Amino acid sequence: MNIERKVAIVTGGSSGLGQATAERILAAGGRVAIFDIDRQRGQAFAEAHAGKAIHIDVDVVLEESVRAGIRATLDAFGAIHICVNCAGVGQPRRASVHDTHSAAEFTRILQLHLVGTYNVTRLAGAQMMDNEPLARSGERGVIVNTAALDAQHNGSNQLAYSACTAGVAGMTRPLTLAMSTYGIRVCAIMPGVFDTPFKANLSPDARASLVTASRFPKREGDPAEFAALVGHIIENPYLNGEVIRLDGGAHPPSR
Repeated sequence: MNIERKVAIVTGGSSGLGQATAERILAAGGRVAIFDIDRQRGQAFAEAHAGKAIHIDVDVVLEESVRAGIRATLDAFGAIHICVNCAGVGQPRRASVHDTHSAAEFTRILQLHLVGTYNVTRLAGAQMMDNEPLARSGERGVIVNTAALDAQHNGSNQLAYSACTAGVAGMTRPLTLAMSTYGIRVCAIMPGVFDTPFKANLSPDARASLVTASRFPKREGDPAEFAALVGHIIENPYLNGEVIRLDGGAHPPSR
């Protein structure tokens, strides 16, 4: 799908991976609706890209909030072709009897990362079904979700985050089977440690160990590199149903 003149929803688009993704889409001639509860940063981004980007105060966990965000996107830009889910926060807790999430904490993180991703995916996807298929590819839309290496490396001390990011990765194939009928592609990205505000939830030792675990290059990822992969997924019509690692060949140790 050519990004030019297409409309994208980017959750968590006011900072980090989401902001880099929004910038990548705008640079390619697209339009962006940022769904984010960080109103100050979101509005500043929208003002810096007036006419091309909007910020909508959306809580991805709440169905009606997402529906309102979709209505506002349609009012502003007339359609939705792309959805990229980047919203989330980390909450490190060791997977031990003495240091685990409470049920309330576990549910909160699961709601944000897994249920929130599903909410936006299903409601944006339902809107994409109304799009006219593109002449050459037959596509109606593209959805890119964000998982994490914690989905595969169970040594992580982020118990709830590991569970929900595994869920995001795990629902990629079922979503692909459901959405492909309508010409909508679904992929997910599993980033390693990136230079974003999200890493503030990790200890310096944990960040250092993840960088050391990267085979090459031995550094944190640049959000622009994540955004570049999002752009390629959108633009490559034969990429579908894939969960793609983006981590410098890392094999993270238990932490």
